[in-house]
Amino acid sequence: MKTINCYKIFISAGLVLVLSACSNSDSKEAVKPGPQGLTCSLEGHWESCSNNGASDSSKVVLQVVGNTLYEVVENYNTSNDCTGTPASQFSFNADLTIGEIGASAIAGGTDVDLVPDVDFAGCGSGQPVYTAIKFSDDCKQFQSADTVPSCDPSTRGTSFGLQNFVKQ
Repeated sequence: MKTINCYKIFISAGLVLVLSACSNSDSKEAVKPGPQGLTCSLEGHWESCSNNGASDSSKVVLQVVGNTLYEVVENYNTSNDCTGTPASQFSFNADLTIGEIGASAIAGGTDVDLVPDVDFAGCGSGQPVYTAIKFSDDCKQFQSADTVPSCDPSTRGTSFGLQNFVKQ
């Protein structure tokens, strides 16, 4: 059961990872106009903590630098607020590309495409996965799609999770 919870969180993070941003001039820019004209960017450090039960939680940490995402998922067996020493940890890196802010088929969403160095979505290591995120109005938080990233861009998740990633 903890593996399932971790996987759901990982999926959220993976979807967030799809939030990839590119810094090359010939690819999509890392910083894009966002809700109400603000500029949203995935660049930087983001965290999300999920309470998985009475004394079980998982924290997802994302570090986005240019068009690279570094993700760490920590599982806590004796803490419901992601404090203390993690019982287990999983990490991966991914190249990412972020679409136009708010222009996804999912209302208010932004498409994110990832090419991870591990196979967390069943598409194969080094194969693209597709998801979406939704920035808050002030661009300081975002929600990830609540499903596992898809192997096909036309079947991205259709709704967003309740857990926010907060820019640190």
